[in-house]
Amino acid sequence: NGYFLPTRVTTRDPLGPVEIALEYILVNGKPALADAADPKVAAGKIREFESGWRKWREDEKIQAIRDLQEVGGPKVALVLAKKLRDPSPAVREAVVQALGDLRERAAVPFLLRALGRARKNPAFFNLVCRALGEIGDPRAVKPLAKKILSGNTKSPEWRALAQARINALSRIEAPESVDELIKLLSMAGGGGRRATSGRGKGPLYRYVQAALRKLTGQEFKFAYQWHKWWKAHRAGFFRKKR
Repeated sequence: NGYFLPTRVTTRDPLGPVEIALEYILVNGKPALADAADPKVAAGKIREFESGWRKWREDEKIQAIRDLQEVGGPKVALVLAKKLRDPSPAVREAVVQALGDLRERAAVPFLLRALGRARKNPAFFNLVCRALGEIGDPRAVKPLAKKILSGNTKSPEWRALAQARINALSRIEAPESVDELIKLLSMAGGGGRRATSGRGKGPLYRYVQAALRKLTGQEFKFAYQWHKWWKAHRAGFFRKKR
């Protein structure tokens, strides 16, 4: 059918080579490049990318990011992630979008540092959250949930940042995500008979409930009900779901 499926794949995942190739095709919406499995070709493209970076204009950098993204793999993700410090906002956005599409866990530490720097830029913050959600690495769970109730919780800016964080958590299929979301539900006034925060069932409550439904397929009104159900189902839940 014209699709190139690499037969030699280095990975720590328990999937076989063909399954990984198919996953790559599904993630990127197109078959992998035929030369992507050749380390020498990939290394040459990376060298070309690095050597041209400083002399390229903004639009050339963005195109180069897209071209290198097509090669794929953790080495490419690392090379791109190091460009998250570029002075151009448009270039940084292109890097984040590429990293989300690549879904390589090697990029997570770089994206988490970018998340900390992006709090005053809601649009970029949202892109970083989305990329972390696409990658789905549990290492991102606590940083995404950390201090989510700090700031003016009635402001549109706070609401946008909170929604971006929770949307990302809803895409990370890991027990840690459900743990944190149940805690957030209680803090948002959804604790029920054990509620202590008094913050009321505002937008955060609705966002968290939607995220929990997406991750688990379940629906409960209060945090204590979620906690009881999750305690009984946590072990191996996402392995069974897959």
